[in-house]
Amino acid sequence: MLRNNRLLWGLTAFVAGYWILGIFFVPGTQITALASLALLFGGLMTLSQYAPVAYRIVFEKLRNDQIPEGYGAHIAVLSTTLLAAGAVWSGFATAAWVHSGQPQAWLDGPMMGFGRYLMAGGFFGAHVSPLMTRDGVSVTRAWVMWAAAFAILVFGIFVGALMARPDLVMVHASCAPTQPIKGNVSRRGHLYHEPGSPSYAITIPEGCYATAGEAVMAGYRKAY
Repeated sequence: MLRNNRLLWGLTAFVAGYWILGIFFVPGTQITALASLALLFGGLMTLSQYAPVAYRIVFEKLRNDQIPEGYGAHIAVLSTTLLAAGAVWSGFATAAWVHSGQPQAWLDGPMMGFGRYLMAGGFFGAHVSPLMTRDGVSVTRAWVMWAAAFAILVFGIFVGALMARPDLVMVHASCAPTQPIKGNVSRRGHLYHEPGSPSYAITIPEGCYATAGEAVMAGYRKAY
C-alpha cells in the first residue's frame, strides 16, 4: 500500500525537495552549485565505501560467498537506477540547452543541476546499501564527519559568493505580483518573460515590470 511505502515517500520527498528549493528558495546558480557539491560528496562517500572491497576483489580474489553484506541489495539496485536517470537527465538537459541557444536562464535555474542531484542520491544509496541490516543503518562517526564537511564547504562557498557578488546571491527567481514581467539578460540578448511562458518559472530577473510595454521601453524584447 502507498501509505506504508516509506521508500516511495522518501523518494518523493527527495525529488520534491530539490524543485521546491530550486524554484522558490535558492536563487541563481546556487542550486546547481549545491547539486554539484552533493554529487562530489556522494561520490567520495561511495568511493570510500567500495574502494577497499574493490581492492580485495581484484587483488585478493574476494567473491560473493565471502561477503556477509547483502540485505541492502534492493537499495543498490535503486541507487544504480538513480545514477542512470541522473546521467540521462544531464545529457538531455545539456542537449536541449544547446538546441535552445544556450540560454543563460537555464544555467541560473534548477533544470541543469537536477541530473547531478539524482546522481548524488544514487551515490548516497550505494554508500548505504552494504551497511544495511534488518535492524536499519546506524549513524557512524564517518557519517557525522561527511555531513560536517559538506555543511562547512557549502557555507564557505555561499559566503564567498555573497562577498563577491551580493547582487547574484540575493536576487530571487520571482517578481512582485504587481510587476510580473521578468527582464533577463542572456546570450540571446535582453529578453522579457511573461507569466505562462516556457522559461518563466526558471528565469532569474534582472528587472521586474508591470507590463510588456515597460519591459520594451527598458530595452528588452519578448522571449520565444
